[in-house]
Parts: sequence; C-alpha cells; structure tokens
Amino acid sequence: MGDVYLAEDTRLHRKIALKLLPIPLTDNKDRLRRFEQEARAASALNHPNILTIHEIGIEHGVHFIGTEFVNGVTLRDQMQRVRMQPDEALNIAVQITSALSAAHAAGIIHRDIKPENLMLRTDGYVKVLDFGLAKLTEKDKTERPSEVEASRRRSNDTAPGVVMGTSSYMSPEQARGVVVDARTDIWSLGVVLYEMLTGRPPFEGATTTDVIARVIERDPLPLTRYMPDPPSELQRIVTKALAKDREQRYQAAEELLQDLKALKQDLEFEAKLGRSGGFEVVNSDLPEAPSAWPTSRAPLTDASGIWEATSGEISATSSTIDSVGIERKRVVALVVLLLILSTAVALWLYLRARKPTPPTTPSETPTVSRSLIRPRALTALVKGSRSALSTFEVRQIPGLPRTQPPTTGR
Repeated sequence: MGDVYLAEDTRLHRKIALKLLPIPLTDNKDRLRRFEQEARAASALNHPNILTIHEIGIEHGVHFIGTEFVNGVTLRDQMQRVRMQPDEALNIAVQITSALSAAHAAGIIHRDIKPENLMLRTDGYVKVLDFGLAKLTEKDKTERPSEVEASRRRSNDTAPGVVMGTSSYMSPEQARGVVVDARTDIWSLGVVLYEMLTGRPPFEGATTTDVIARVIERDPLPLTRYMPDPPSELQRIVTKALAKDREQRYQAAEELLQDLKALKQDLEFEAKLGRSGGFEVVNSDLPEAPSAWPTSRAPLTDASGIWEATSGEISATSSTIDSVGIERKRVVALVVLLLILSTAVALWLYLRARKPTPPTTPSETPTVSRSLIRPRALTALVKGSRSALSTFEVRQIPGLPRTQPPTTGR
C-alpha cells in the first residue's frame, strides 16, 4: 500500500526508501490507520532481517515513511528468474523465520507473509517488509471474525491481481475469518518455502474462492511431485508447517527455526563430503544410475544415448555394494582387534619393566658411608636402629691395621 521512491537523506548523505500514501487515500481512515500501523510495528522491532524505519511524518498534506534502502529484488522476482536449490531456499527460510520469531516475541503478527513482501539484498540478507496488516497479540485485544474478514477484504483491494496472491498465503483459520495467532505466519512461511522449492504455490485456483477452498479442504501435493529426491526431513518440515489444524502445526517460530537450521547444517555437511570425495563405490561395468530405477526391462534415454536396466542388474548392483560394505566392515574389525592386542602387549611389557624391588630395612642391611672411607684407614660406620639414628658404632675391618676413628659422628 503506497508508492515507494528512492530518495537521498541530505543530512546523513545516504540513500533511503520513501513510501508515500497517495493523497486521495488520506481521507480513508482505514488506509491511513494501516499506513501508520506499519511504521509503528516495524519501528518497534530491531532485527537484521526486518526493514528499519527511519522516520514517519506528513509534509504538505502527504503522509510518508522513511525506511532503509534495500538494494536487491523481491523474492517473487527472484523465483521468476531462476529455480531455487534446496540449500538456497533453506537459507532464505531461516532468515525469514528468525525475523518472525523476533516479531512474535514482541507480540506482533505479520499476517501478510508472501514473496512480494520479502526482499533479497545483493549480499544475501533477507528483509521482511510491509507490516500494514500486523496485529498486536495482547490478550485483552482480540479481533472478532467480522473484523478479520473486513480487514482481509480491504487488503484484497490493495491493487489489481494481488487478491489471488494474498489468498494463496492465508492460513485456513485466516481464510475462515476466525481469530488468528502467531501460527498463521508459520503457515504462510510454509507456503513460501513450498513455492521456493517447487516453483509453484501449493494451493492454486481460477478464482479467489477456489484458492480459499483448496486452502481449507485439500492437502498440498508432496515435494516429490515437483523436485527429485527431496530430503525426507525437508518434507516433514513443510508438512508440519502446512498442517491445517494449527494444533498440529509448529507452535512457535523458534521451533521451526531450529529444525530449519539443523537441516541446513546437514545438507552443508553432505555437500562438503561430496566435494571431498567421501566414500564411494565405483563399478566401471555398470551404467550411470538414473534418478529412479525401473522395476522391469524398459528403455531409458538420456543425453548420451539409450540404455536398458533389468531387475536382475539391480540385484547384482545391490549385491556388489553389500559385499563391498561387508568386506570393509571385516577389515575395520581386524584393524581394531590388532590395535587392542598390540596395546595390551605394550602395557604388559611396560608394567613388567617397572616392577619394584622389595625395600630393605636399616636393621637388615648396614649402610656404608663413602665419606668416611679414607686411604690407609678404612673404617665402616654402621647406622643403628631407627630409634637411635644419632649413634654410630665403629668397627675394625679384619686384616687391616687399627686406626683412629674419625673425630665426627657424621
């Protein structure tokens, strides 16, 4: 809602986005309320994935909002240009979920999450825009169904063609016109994630009524219908986010955020393992396997020519892989056993070499003090018992002439 222009802040010398409410709409109290509510809701949040509000005001009868300038494109434009890969879609979904988690923690529900309200900066950052339909989740401020329905009808009149897009991202409870909570944003994000992965929305129809009927009554087709071999965890996340019963849905954006981050890390690890070579079974006698093996003999054509595969070949391939895996396990087990044995032998030899000799008591073996042995008078001092350490006894060694004992007892 409103026209957006690129402007320059002459004081801070920076580019900004200037959103203007058309003059004919200034007399529309509802449009004016939504315009000001967008500024208040967004300015109450401080998050790197939420558009920053610089200023709101009125000049010469024109209401305006000054925001940061986002150098990039909308998610809608990006999806129309290229088909997104799962890792790219997950990166975007993680940032959107992080922004919603911050908004919900502040008691704000966006209620209009869709590709047109999501900007992708050139440096990879995602920005959530347009909080014009935002709702405060205070317990004493509940919205009656009639008010939600009226708000939905007003939002559908924003511009031609927006009706279909907005309806496609409504949660079942929002489409029915009942009171909504933060889980309605989780549903809308699930729709956006599904569309990023498959290239098409999960609920389509010729009219707005058809779309809403499918949102309420039908389940979306599985991801496998439009993308090859999606991770099972990714399918589980999308299915849970799009649960029609909101009690079965993710109960908080933070819960969804943790699952998305975990899956993103797993995919990144698998990608690194693939680039480093990983563990791969190579059989030059077998053709390159297609995305889906046939269960019976049927010709399959690829860019290099025509080839055939039979169920017998599938069994042979599986047997080869199984045998290689068993052989590897045996080798690993043997190596571990040898390491254990060698460690045990080394430990035994070490302990044997360090076996202590029995200590001798002073009363059993006399100790000769070398300092008292002099040339021409070899005298031995024998230490006495432990109770008389200060006394010494002088003995004459047989065969030697008698000599005088030392004058000191040391």
